[in-house]
Amino acid sequence: MNTASLRVFVTVVESGSFSKAASLLGLSQPAISMSIRNLERDLGVKLLERSRERCKPTEEGKLLLRHAREILHTEERLYRALEEVKGEIGGKLNILSSNIPGEYIIPLIIGEFKERYPAVGITLEIMDSYQVVEGIKSRRAEIGFVGIDIDDSSLVVLDLCRDELRIVAPKDHPLSVKEQVNPEDLVEESYVLREKGSGTRELMLKSLESIGVDTRRLKVVSELGSTSAVLSAVEAGIGISMASVWSAAPLLEDGRIVPIKVRGLDASRSFHVIHRKSAAVSSAGTVFLKFIEKKRPQLQSIVNDLIV
Repeated sequence: MNTASLRVFVTVVESGSFSKAASLLGLSQPAISMSIRNLERDLGVKLLERSRERCKPTEEGKLLLRHAREILHTEERLYRALEEVKGEIGGKLNILSSNIPGEYIIPLIIGEFKERYPAVGITLEIMDSYQVVEGIKSRRAEIGFVGIDIDDSSLVVLDLCRDELRIVAPKDHPLSVKEQVNPEDLVEESYVLREKGSGTRELMLKSLESIGVDTRRLKVVSELGSTSAVLSAVEAGIGISMASVWSAAPLLEDGRIVPIKVRGLDASRSFHVIHRKSAAVSSAGTVFLKFIEKKRPQLQSIVNDLIV
């Protein structure tokens, strides 16, 4: 038995399935299955009740789960202590992020951070906000960036900066010549959306519903996995969409896409930084969080300029 197999077991229980655990840990599903089988063989007990809907721990599994979490927490604290003894800020810092912070905000932070702390190795994975939350809870990474509101007592949630979404359309779109359009004018349009699980998609649909648009009636012609793909599709004339000012600003400035102002529409949100409450933050993670806190006013100033 080793801590890697314990991490697999904890992730399977917390995610509820072998396939989700494999995705969160970056492993194949057979590798997850083998790890659980080996753990059950080594301990001589059955750890999981497998059903079509969800994997649940047996009584023995619940006992192991409690101790496995303690062991993994202790392992994390040991690595943190060793980093402090070495007297320099180094090591690896794994970050998960949703699309907009990962593509447009974190790169603004990492470059300057690396100049100050060159011994810190940073890896960044981009996925949807809900996957980021699951990845942080399963210890796939230490720090996450999301574009959704989170109410989870196991996580520390810190504000990063504001964001605002704008409806954007291909240049020369008929609605763009109007000073403002009514919500009912949007129903007959073709739409390009982000994939399900995207914070941008969630905010877009919620904000449209808040002004009376029945989003079930929207003609969705394409669902894409990144904001850049959505903007390219809008530019190509496939449909209209809603995009963050962080991502849309360059194309709007160049006139490659155009904004549509909708009466009563308010699609604003905050980006958040998250990490596990129960786990000690590494030296690298601690200085990174402090660095982010110092950068917040600058990031907010950038947003204010984009919104104008």
